[in-house]
Amino acid sequence: MFETMDKSLRYTFYGIIAIFLSLFVATYYTLRIAFEGHEGVVRTDYYEIGLNYNKYLQDQKALVKEGYKFDSKLNERSFLRLGNNPIEIKFYKNDTLLSDSSVVIKLERRATKKFDKTLKLQIDQDGNHRGEIDINSTGQWILTLMGTHDGKTLQESYNIDVMN
Repeated sequence: MFETMDKSLRYTFYGIIAIFLSLFVATYYTLRIAFEGHEGVVRTDYYEIGLNYNKYLQDQKALVKEGYKFDSKLNERSFLRLGNNPIEIKFYKNDTLLSDSSVVIKLERRATKKFDKTLKLQIDQDGNHRGEIDINSTGQWILTLMGTHDGKTLQESYNIDVMN
């Protein structure tokens, strides 16, 4: 194809062709990864927490020292199913169930608000917070529990896998 060209110019054109082919391969590979959904899960308030990260950590540690805690079956290894999932959360302070508190669940998919869901749990006569959260797609989600009592908010976040 380039036989009539000088040897150095011919090698230059072969190099340019190789670079363009590698660019096409890299673009194909990048698009394949992007469309397979390998985007990591990031909380939507990531930047706000990051700006005040030390204060956020101190506030949460202070609440834990005061005895605030959640009791639920949710943890880092939890699996939820597609569709309605019943949720029961107990919110304690010093091992006393808080019946005058509120618990909100925030379910986030990615760094956009398109897939986010927020559910305020209803409190029953026993002091348990109950509700059902509807999940419409599989994959990784961030589930954040936010319990509020006396103007203080305890937050716990879990990476949850949603299965069929």
